[in-house]
Parts: sequence; C-alpha cells; structure tokens
Amino acid sequence: MVSAVFVSLMFGVGLLLLGYNLAKYQEIDWEKGSPYECGFDPVGQAWNPVPMRFFHMVLLFLLWEAETMLLIPLMMWSWRGGGSDLGVVGFILILLAGLLYEWTEGTLEWCPT
Repeated sequence: MVSAVFVSLMFGVGLLLLGYNLAKYQEIDWEKGSPYECGFDPVGQAWNPVPMRFFHMVLLFLLWEAETMLLIPLMMWSWRGGGSDLGVVGFILILLAGLLYEWTEGTLEWCPT
C-alpha cells in the first residue's frame, strides 16, 4: 500500500522537475529583469541607501500597531470584569512613558535639527 506521504513527495518532486525543464526553454527578457520597468533608463545607482528616519518611523508604526492589538482586548477584558483597572492604567502609563521618551529623543521629528 502506498502511503500519502510518499505520493505527496513524488508529486512535489515531479512538479519541481517539470518547472526546471520548462524554465530551460524560456527566453530571458533583459528589459523585464532591469531595475526600472517604467520606460526610462536608470539614472544613477539603483540601490541608494534609505535614510534611517524611515526605519525609525516603520518601527514606531509596528510598535503602535502591536500596542493597539494588545490594548483593545485588554480594555474589553477589564470592562467585562475579568481584570482590574489597575492593569489597564499601568499599560497605558507604560505606553505614555515610551511616547514621552521617543518625543524627547527626537525620533518623532521628521526633519531633525
């Protein structure tokens, strides 16, 4: 009796081999492989360094998003009588302390002086 794992492995290997054989006969289109596909020739280098302020903003946004995902269920749990209001207040105070720290460090400034 043939097991499902063996059939799945053979199916996966077969698809890999089929894709490999089909890729051999495909023409390479250098225009589609270029860094810009808008019809203009690239000016300068394609890989310019990204300023750190973008990374700071992305990290702050991700933290804010995670805090929101934690804060809403925590508040609903507290309002339904599952926990104390002290935990919600403490969580909000920690968030406000982090916001104050970021503000004083100048991370929230888009154009630092």
